[in-house]
Amino acid sequence: AIEQKLGIHGDAPAPRLQRDTADQSSFLAAVKGKSLRGVVEHIVNGSTFRLLVPESLTEYRSFLLCLTGVQCPGFKRPEGLDGKPDPAATPVPMPFALNARHASEMLLLHRDVEVVLHGADNRGTIFGSVRRVGDEQIDICDHLLRRGLAKLAGWNIEYSDKAAAYRAAEKTARDARTGVWKDYTPDPKASVLSSEELMGKVIEVVSGDTIVVLDPVSSEFRRFYLASIRAPRLGRGSEPDAPYAYDAREFVRKKLIGRKVNVKVEYVRSIPAESGKTPLPPQAYASISRGTGPIKGDGQVRASEDIGGLLVDVGLATVIRHRSDEERATLYDEYLARERAAIEARKGLHKGGEGPTRRVNDLTAPDARKRCKELATFYEKAGPMHGIVEYLSTGSRFRVYLVKEGALINFSLKDTRCPAPSRRTLGPTGVAEVTGGEPYGNEALQFSKESFLQRNVDITVEGIDRVGCFLGAMKTNFSGPSGTSVEVDAAEVLLENGYAKLSNFFDPNRDNNGDRLAAAQDTAFKAKRGLWENYEEPKEEEVANLAGKEPNLERGLIVEVGFGGRIFLQTSAEGLERVRSSIDGLNLHDDETPLPLAGIRVKDLVLARFSADGQWYRAKVVEKDDHRLRVSFIDYGNEEWISPSSVRTIPPASPLSSIPPCCRDLVLANVVVPSVEDDFCMEAGEELRNYCFMKEAEVKMWESSGPGPTPAEVTLTGADCTVTQHLLRKGLARLIRRRTAACRTRFTELGPDEAIGRATRMYLWRFGDPYDSDEDEDEVRKGANGDSRRGL
Repeated sequence: AIEQKLGIHGDAPAPRLQRDTADQSSFLAAVKGKSLRGVVEHIVNGSTFRLLVPESLTEYRSFLLCLTGVQCPGFKRPEGLDGKPDPAATPVPMPFALNARHASEMLLLHRDVEVVLHGADNRGTIFGSVRRVGDEQIDICDHLLRRGLAKLAGWNIEYSDKAAAYRAAEKTARDARTGVWKDYTPDPKASVLSSEELMGKVIEVVSGDTIVVLDPVSSEFRRFYLASIRAPRLGRGSEPDAPYAYDAREFVRKKLIGRKVNVKVEYVRSIPAESGKTPLPPQAYASISRGTGPIKGDGQVRASEDIGGLLVDVGLATVIRHRSDEERATLYDEYLARERAAIEARKGLHKGGEGPTRRVNDLTAPDARKRCKELATFYEKAGPMHGIVEYLSTGSRFRVYLVKEGALINFSLKDTRCPAPSRRTLGPTGVAEVTGGEPYGNEALQFSKESFLQRNVDITVEGIDRVGCFLGAMKTNFSGPSGTSVEVDAAEVLLENGYAKLSNFFDPNRDNNGDRLAAAQDTAFKAKRGLWENYEEPKEEEVANLAGKEPNLERGLIVEVGFGGRIFLQTSAEGLERVRSSIDGLNLHDDETPLPLAGIRVKDLVLARFSADGQWYRAKVVEKDDHRLRVSFIDYGNEEWISPSSVRTIPPASPLSSIPPCCRDLVLANVVVPSVEDDFCMEAGEELRNYCFMKEAEVKMWESSGPGPTPAEVTLTGADCTVTQHLLRKGLARLIRRRTAACRTRFTELGPDEAIGRATRMYLWRFGDPYDSDEDEDEVRKGANGDSRRGL
């Protein structure tokens, strides 16, 4: 050794320089992703080491390294009197911290290792993977996780290429309640693994990560949420959309709407119910693919076919960072890798800034009727306009977004009507109630949803009704038997399947597509489809009896009038005296405890105090809001808004509940009089009041099929014409035009009076014909249901 000058017998060795890594960014930029040789000098805790990496024969670099995707229990300093950790105190090990450190020391301390650096956290600590040289079988992360000495670190697990294996190792320890999982109790709200798979048709894309699919087994619409994917939220009501929320929904809609997809439910999550409310159904989180094979992540389906991955690729969604004990999508690790690529490319949400804004001219609001009428002529001249069906209220009534015009409109198929479906309304106790619809109303709505909801359509506006709903034709594309796209007319499809009927006033000669629509309805009629299944034509004698039916005659005093030709006739003086004496016998006082607003329901019969004289009268609750009630005084015809303190219940023993109303609610038959939302409503109302208010009249009444006002013909005592004729001659009413024998008869009788009003060119006739055929159909339904009752 002396002769060879080895070791201490040789020349003085060159000094060896050991550097601490102060500039992490430059060091990482130089060696990130590369394999480095080094020695583990010190074990801080089970997942944090100090490494010594040689850079040359005389230079070494020393730095702290945290294992990627794994976090072991550490050491914590006790708190001092000020509530902060005491730097002078000895660190106290957390549960299983010593076990984890001992396991790492036995495997890695002072051993040669290979290190691959992945990055650094916000505090500058480097994280990466460590493997002992010459022993590829030992994976320190797997070793710690499988023995319950570590948990997954969700914030950087995406950088590891063994994330799936590490999650399986952690699950093994968690299920066995080993180590840190010794006292583990599953969260009752946590997701539950599921293995359900199905193939169904996409009916609606609610948002970028929420999709409604038609279940082929149950024939029900089921809502699925993309597993481990979060898209920006669409705003509710007046709330604005989050940046890129509409873009994400449109991206998914264009790829999936109307197509069959594979759905693999990854996990199901229960939503805890609020106190006193019905629990919500569990939410199903699924992987949804456009492919034809099952989604199992085993190569049968390419990752590019998964809609969640496609959203992440273009930066329109982010990947959810799950807790270690939560279930996740099968392709979760691929999602993370694709998200990193989108971040590096600065796509979509990752660009920074506020993002794109979308401005919509909402013409569906109640106060937009005037703007709709102003735009009606422009839309009629524009020809076919491209749009997207956003919502359906019935099978033939839609809410359409016009793409080029940037407007949202209400649109209804002209001359075609589907039955009304059932509705969910909020009851007085806050519980949703279902109100029944017309026969085949729900079936027609479901058929239209499957066929038209969120589809690209071309609409042609041909008119507008009184409430601002545009009328016309709508066409869309269906997939033909050979896979080709076929353009179809929405009205024709509904008629052919028996889910709609043509209006009674429909004339094929006035419509370019009239013959085809009539033929489609005739096809459904002959095949007994849908609405025609149990239809029987009326017999000749029944029609004759109905046409010759005589009206009921009554006399009384007109005590109130309203908009839309409403007249209230007080017919029973004796009944009115009985009501008055019964109310006086109740001895009502102001100091009585008033009814709570929640305990008063619409259509309830109550006692209400009239504000003008402070007296109590019988009333029916017509409407309510958060603080007030709108009541109708059934013996006098007038209405007003009152507070709940002015309402009392009718005692069960009182005869007030059994005495019929002393006032009849009537509407002028066979004519349209401007209602409260129409032009010239004030002029018509004032003329009606000046002509007949508080005057004796003789009334002919016909039975009404609905719960609303009774159609009537009113003649004042001693007058030479009816009230209807008077308004027609003034130009403040017009005849209803429908293709029925009864309407033709009325037109023959009252047509000359309407001609007098038309010749004045005043009010309704100021700009020519004021009507559209669809308005007459709506007017008949409106009169039958008693809508928009208002006093003057």
